[in-house]
Amino acid sequence: MPTIDLLLLGMISQHPMSAYDMVRFIERHNLNRLVKISKPAVYRNVRELQRKGYLDARMSKTRRWPEKRTFALSELGREYLGELMFSGVVGSTPVTIAFNASLMFITELPKEQGDALLRACRESIEGRLDVLDTEMNHRTATDYVSRALVEQQIRVMTVLLEWLDDFADQYIRSNS
Repeated sequence: MPTIDLLLLGMISQHPMSAYDMVRFIERHNLNRLVKISKPAVYRNVRELQRKGYLDARMSKTRRWPEKRTFALSELGREYLGELMFSGVVGSTPVTIAFNASLMFITELPKEQGDALLRACRESIEGRLDVLDTEMNHRTATDYVSRALVEQQIRVMTVLLEWLDDFADQYIRSNS
């Protein structure tokens, strides 16, 4: 997937890393909350990026750890990273929200279930906001990019909560 490729190539562009180090970086920076990526996907995508010539690999050994494969961007990988960065911002950027499909058919539910669905949506968004607030409190002031991305998510969730309130009002009025 281009987004996962972008994430992995971007991390490696900063300095060579093993796939294990990439997984740890993603976990440490909570990047899996911004981009859906599993541990197996990291390993699978790294192998594929290497196969396509975007990554160079070398074996390295430290005194404390066994030998491991470390990846660096190839020249082709640097070009591909640039392409991915621009393709992520050029054109339309669709925003998909998982509960939209459920809300689309809310009028097919009995009123009590519809009300419960709206409460569940609200609780989900509020829970996400709590997690984001905690993440923001753990970011250092010098980690401005990471803080900015968490702030973006907070703003999106806040606006989404306002929209959900408006939608709930319309739903209540239409069922009165």
